[in-house]
Amino acid sequence: FAMCKPDRMNFIANSDIFFDGFGIRAAADSISHGTMYALSRWDVAVPVEGWQNHATLWDHADSQDAWIVLGGPHEVDAPFAMGVAGCDNALVHILRTAGFTVLNPSRTIAAFHLHNVQWRSYLVNPDGTARGGNKIERVPPPYGFAKPTHL
Repeated sequence: FAMCKPDRMNFIANSDIFFDGFGIRAAADSISHGTMYALSRWDVAVPVEGWQNHATLWDHADSQDAWIVLGGPHEVDAPFAMGVAGCDNALVHILRTAGFTVLNPSRTIAAFHLHNVQWRSYLVNPDGTARGGNKIERVPPPYGFAKPTHL
């Protein structure tokens, strides 16, 4: 968060997440200081012409893959790495405790996820299962959740 530009809209996401112009414009037109968008991903099966029509929302309140903030939560301490199981839920809780409004408008702002392998690095024995399974490590509770909604 220390890298967030105080006068800009900051996107925090893995390199396999991308946004279209509609989502970027919707975020720019709606976000305000003190609000963090914690977005659930839209899985893209294959990068083909018309890929937007082949994306599926990962419709879960306990899974966020991209974060958008105007300015930044520079004062927020999140003492864990992103990508560790439970980090998104712990971060929702930490941000809300710090006074941020955390919303998940992923039904309007799509964080497209292009991850065309089944393997998940956070599982002890990766078997292609995206939920469940034994985790290598987990950020402990308390957790917060953000259900996908529209703006």
